[in-house]
Order: sequence, then C-alpha cells, then structure tokens
Amino acid sequence: MATTVDRMEVRKGGVWRYVQREANGYEHAHNGVYHEVASPGRLVNTYEYEGYPGSVGLVTTTFEELPGGKTKFTELTLYPSVEVRDGVLQSGMTEGAMELMDRLEEVLAKLQSR
Repeated sequence: MATTVDRMEVRKGGVWRYVQREANGYEHAHNGVYHEVASPGRLVNTYEYEGYPGSVGLVTTTFEELPGGKTKFTELTLYPSVEVRDGVLQSGMTEGAMELMDRLEEVLAKLQSR
C-alpha cells in the first residue's frame, strides 16, 4: 500500500491523519489526537480507523534506550471494550500494522547504513 500523510502535528492537542491506498484504489484512513508528547521517550495519542468509526483506542508508545545503541519500541493500545478491540482487529488492522512495522524497520536500516 502507498501511504500519504494528511496531517501530522506532533504536539499536545495536535491532530494526525494518514491514508493508505491499495493498488486497486481502495483507501484505509486513520486519525487521532496527541495527548502527550514527551520526547524522546513517550507518546500518547488516540487512534481511530475510519473504516470502523467510533472505535477510538488510546495508544501509548514508549522508546527505551538499551545497551549497544539499540532502542526498545513498545506500543500498547487500549480500547473501550473487548468488542471494539475485536472489531478493529477483524478489520485487517493487524496486517496493516505489520506492514507499517516492516517499513519502519527498512527506514531504520537505511539510516544505520549511512
């Protein structure tokens, strides 16, 4: 999928939104609001998949420095109910998240080779 960043205001109260487009033209849009930006260690934001509206999760992302110049990336998403969580997971989000992490890994590998 091709990803387009529509908005990315990384600050408390800032809005983010990106759209992923499949080769067949089908779009998947995601959005949220930043509630905490504590650089370099922690982000807290909401997450909503627009294909499953009203199912807002609260995402906490942490970056922990490890020995050897490595960083541990942890992301935890809390949904208001098990039903909402399951609905989001069944929407195909897992595959999209895995692709996103694969792309992040590729970018980081390129940065390390410089």
